[in-house]
Amino acid sequence: MARLDVVPEWRPNLPVLRPEPEPAHRADVPRL
Repeated sequence: MARLDVVPEWRPNLPVLRPEPEPAHRADVPRL
């Protein structure tokens, strides 16, 4: 769920219910 905290940066318009597995995973790896 920590990824949802960092994803809003590149996808603030998208809802949290539709997390993208491709971009979400990429933004979660470098951030952590």
